[in-house]
Amino acid sequence: MQIRTFMIKTHRLLGAVMSVFFVAWFLSGIVLIYKPYPKYTQDEALAHSARLREALPSTDSLAAVLRARGLDTLQLSSLSLQGGSYADSRARLVLQPEEGERVELAFDGDSLRSLVLDRAYLEDIANRWGQRIERIDTIQELDQWVPFGRLKAELPFYRLLLTGGAGHEVYVSSLTGRVLQESTRVERAWAWAGAIPHWIYFTWIRSQQELWRWVIIVLGAIGTMMAVTGFYIGISYYRMRGRRKGSKLYSPFTKKRYQWHHAFGTVGGLLTITWVLTGLLSVVHYPYTESEDYPVERLEGAPLRMEAYRTDLEALRQAEPELRRLSFYSWGDIPLLQAEGGEEVHYDDARSAQPRRLELTEAEITGEVQKVFGAGHRYRRDFLEEYDSYYIDRTRKLPLPVWRIAIDTKEHHSYYVSPERGRGRLIADNERIDAWMFSKLHRLQFTKLVAQPWLWTLVMWSFLLIGTVTSVTGLWMTGDYLKRLWRKRRRRP
Repeated sequence: MQIRTFMIKTHRLLGAVMSVFFVAWFLSGIVLIYKPYPKYTQDEALAHSARLREALPSTDSLAAVLRARGLDTLQLSSLSLQGGSYADSRARLVLQPEEGERVELAFDGDSLRSLVLDRAYLEDIANRWGQRIERIDTIQELDQWVPFGRLKAELPFYRLLLTGGAGHEVYVSSLTGRVLQESTRVERAWAWAGAIPHWIYFTWIRSQQELWRWVIIVLGAIGTMMAVTGFYIGISYYRMRGRRKGSKLYSPFTKKRYQWHHAFGTVGGLLTITWVLTGLLSVVHYPYTESEDYPVERLEGAPLRMEAYRTDLEALRQAEPELRRLSFYSWGDIPLLQAEGGEEVHYDDARSAQPRRLELTEAEITGEVQKVFGAGHRYRRDFLEEYDSYYIDRTRKLPLPVWRIAIDTKEHHSYYVSPERGRGRLIADNERIDAWMFSKLHRLQFTKLVAQPWLWTLVMWSFLLIGTVTSVTGLWMTGDYLKRLWRKRRRRP
């Protein structure tokens, strides 16, 4: 069999299977630019919290309370004090262990008490949106709006259907009392048009992480093969009209939809191959081989022991009248506090007895990095006020300015640290490869595009429309192909 014949038959066969997926992926990609999958964000949770009005405990008394509850030995990934509900505004202590379930406890004088998840508690959650509960369902299994396998440990859920006519649904963990999901009827409709088909977020698949991963890999591999064969055919089918100067390429197809599929598929062929392949690679990460050599978790921001925090918390509360959440974290061995609730988030140096805005020096940042990577390396420091190729975010949530500390390790580590926030990000060769495998080629996270949002939008829309025309005409041609097969079958005796 000639290679061209093989390519044509393969493309037709795979097109009959994958054309529907390609139409769904490109159209849902357009929706995803503007309408993400519904989620209850940290910012929403903060806005729904009451202000911390009562006197905050000292760090010494907090340490004593944690010891009394046997919580002082937990390895934590986060710890915070935050305002309670509108009905009960007393401060709450929220702990997220590195292993295990989130713990939320309410202050009762100088001690802590567990939250009571009764009807009043759930009604108070509904009040966050100025509504009442119309119905409460007990959900025993993951469903379409909480499909993630990691949430199985928090089953059963309470699903609150709220009044107001917007189809408002709120999912609450029956174990921890935290809100897991919140959405309206309109948000769910957009999810069906965007995130669900694009990311294959169907409950029976997404609830099984490894199954979901392999579905993405298999569909991506088949789709890549279809795109490669189509691109080959597109190039090989073009003809040259005339031999003189000024002769032009033309498509031999007579039907418009075939011509459009041929033209757009050839022009956007490499783009389509890249997009479907990087979609596959989004769940395949380049292996990291050197992480055990350096204790990088020291720089990841986990809270230190309470004794390390010296700031007068009540003085900080007085300086932050809109304070709703106070988070304890660190940069290396430096204790830090994050105060949220006002118009701006403030970051304080907890080594100071009185509240003091954080201003990490170059020497402090380098010193903490050297504690992890050792003194035997060379360290190059640059102060960045704009994103570079790998420290980049289209939504601009990554802070600027930052110090970039480049270390001459085998993996070419670079640590980016905000001196005003004490938040860092480690980039090594595997992250750089991962960036090219997905975020750059799939989400177009290139510096010049990110710096000019209008240009990113123009380029993304252009690419998506090329892919949409190619896939829609391909689906149409698939219909023609299936009709021909059906007619041939009916003609057989």
